[in-house]
Amino acid sequence: QSGRRQVLLSGAIAAYVFLSRVNSASSEAKKGFNAVSDKKDGYSFLYPFGWQEVVIRGQDKVFKDVIEPLESVSVNMVATTKQDIRDLGNPQEVAEALIKKVLAPPSQKTKLIEASEHFCFPPLLVRNLHKRSFFAQHDVDGKAYYTFEFTAQAPNFTRHALGAITIANGMNAEAIFCT
Repeated sequence: QSGRRQVLLSGAIAAYVFLSRVNSASSEAKKGFNAVSDKKDGYSFLYPFGWQEVVIRGQDKVFKDVIEPLESVSVNMVATTKQDIRDLGNPQEVAEALIKKVLAPPSQKTKLIEASEHFCFPPLLVRNLHKRSFFAQHDVDGKAYYTFEFTAQAPNFTRHALGAITIANGMNAEAIFCT
């Protein structure tokens, strides 16, 4: 389960650190995964074989597990005048705002587990990210992105989510993986 989660997260992060360029190496599917590549919006990511694409208003792409309906990966892009993710605040401030205002309804109790700042890394590292520490990225071109992890408690379930957000090409982009 954690291997699948790490591949999904690396795919989700790849979707955003490469908004300025789609690279075929980053969209190569690993065994048991399918690749999505959106050349128009400039991202690519992996999702598990057997998941289905669903249409959710306001989301660019969403794939859900048909067996475990709380497992999903989604991509959301919003136009912005900001040039850098740091213009929105530090990782904790941005994550808290997203969680409270966008990612969880007010009726759910949320908890931010971790929020960190990272930098873009070369496409070739994406393919091997599952063999490296997730937080060992390299500052290649100075494009910052934030990752965060949180839980949202509803009366009958708890959602655990991993997210990545960046700004590139005038778009504020976020990827969320939920279990």
